[in-house]
Amino acid sequence: MARTLIKDLPQRVGEPATVRGWVQAVRDQKRVQFVIVRDETGLVQAVLAKEDPPSELNQTISALTVESAVTALYKDTPGIYGALFDTAIATAKDTIATLKTASAKYQPMATYSDKAKLVYSSKNQLASALQLAAELIVSGTGVKLLHVTLGGFDTHYTELNRHDDLMGYFDQAVSAFFQDLDAHGMAGNVLLATWSEFGRRPKENASGGTDHGAASPVLLIGNPVQGGLYGGSPNLSDLDATGNLKYNVDFRSVYQEILTSHLGADAREVLGASFDRVPFIKSPVGVS
Repeated sequence: MARTLIKDLPQRVGEPATVRGWVQAVRDQKRVQFVIVRDETGLVQAVLAKEDPPSELNQTISALTVESAVTALYKDTPGIYGALFDTAIATAKDTIATLKTASAKYQPMATYSDKAKLVYSSKNQLASALQLAAELIVSGTGVKLLHVTLGGFDTHYTELNRHDDLMGYFDQAVSAFFQDLDAHGMAGNVLLATWSEFGRRPKENASGGTDHGAASPVLLIGNPVQGGLYGGSPNLSDLDATGNLKYNVDFRSVYQEILTSHLGADAREVLGASFDRVPFIKSPVGVS
């Protein structure tokens, strides 16, 4: 996609712009192939990708929604990819309809706050994301798996202070999340698991931080979890050939236990193999 072609269109979060104006720009400037449609708050409402939008799209400009914009562009696309796209759109439309009614069924019973002293605070809204997760769980949407993110752990410099701030923020957000769920009688159903794309090296660098490493910890939180330490503590005197920590538990063993004992799924079908069991679920559901 020619991303550079949208440099003349409003993209900053909070920049005043109406949805109508954005789509009009796509229609009048046919050279634009890719444009992100946001509302006045900066929230993404649709992604349009078509060199010459069809006439059906012009009829939706005055009242654009995600459903109408995407359907007008790609409705009944032929072939196997068209079938997959139609299915995805139908799922998205159902989800959007559910989200529109979920807020009416939910009242937060904890205080969520994203006011934290973080290096990348503008990119982190963990508390808000967890509040939305609580809303989806409490309102009975049927959601089974939710993914939220917290950035800033790539601590190549001043790691001690940055890590302390991040973990304090994490603790605050997660505590509010489970307090909220507990007040709604849903805490017993929810397991929170953390993961990272890479660990840190055990040796400090010249900037008071650590560089990319191998093994890293996984936190498992919630009423379904049998507390304790699974796997051995890091051994700084027994590193691998590259000077990195050796892992004690295969991350797929963690996923296997969550899939099998918490979600009741067939982990072998998902992971393609079986792994050593790590029994951290109090009351395993198992596979029927």
